[in-house]
Amino acid sequence: MPRRTNPNGARFIAMSLLSLESLPAFLTKSAVVVIYVHPRAVGLGNQTLLRKLQAQYGNRISFGSIARDAFLGMSPLYRAFVGAALKDLGLPGQVLPGYYVLVHGTLLGWHPGAFDDDVARIVAGVSVGIGLAQFFAGRSFSQAALSSWQLYEAGPANAAYEFFKNLIDDAFSRRADQERQQRQRQQHDQDQERRRARQEQVFLSAVAKAYAVLGLDENVSDQELKRRHRLLSREYHPDLVTCPNEKARREEEMKKINNAYDVVAAARGL
Repeated sequence: MPRRTNPNGARFIAMSLLSLESLPAFLTKSAVVVIYVHPRAVGLGNQTLLRKLQAQYGNRISFGSIARDAFLGMSPLYRAFVGAALKDLGLPGQVLPGYYVLVHGTLLGWHPGAFDDDVARIVAGVSVGIGLAQFFAGRSFSQAALSSWQLYEAGPANAAYEFFKNLIDDAFSRRADQERQQRQRQQHDQDQERRRARQEQVFLSAVAKAYAVLGLDENVSDQELKRRHRLLSREYHPDLVTCPNEKARREEEMKKINNAYDVVAAARGL
């Protein structure tokens, strides 16, 4: 942002001069963009307001100025788009003179700002008069004129500044919340993926052990799997023996066989 320093030490903040063609790209130049729509020709804007916003947001903010007449050349599609954005804010569907603030390319608000051209010329004349009077009284002309101008600017600048600051800070807060939620979702997805991978390893290990219990290779057919299960069930059926110890051993063995078959069948979708 180009700056000059006046004799009173206050920075002069120059706004980028925009056209209807350069406006769209400028709207996303910085996190915060303030567009001053001047009623008749491109103006300097309220320097008190610009300095306060610059001091608050530093290199995150850019300032641009465009004449209101530039919007007369809008295409019907462009006009409809701009009108819809303004109506979403509760404004008339036409571009008004004043200041527009955007955060991350989204239009958030409008404020009429300081004053129009006619009042500005009156204040400028008064400021020059005060400056001359102070000059002949031994005070710096530039300091006196600038002080009177800044005094006039202060009221409108403070009102616009507070209005814009609330909008901008709320937008930053919402974006921070969204980014935090996005990080939480990403972390949840990553955790879920890790849990899924660990669970898959456990399951695959259980499947491999189940094949070993059944005495089968993992490439056997479904028919062979079922045949093997029936064979082992008959071989280790507890009712085939009368010895209590042997019956108990076979019951445990059947549990292992049935569990192994269930695991393999689940893995195969049977």
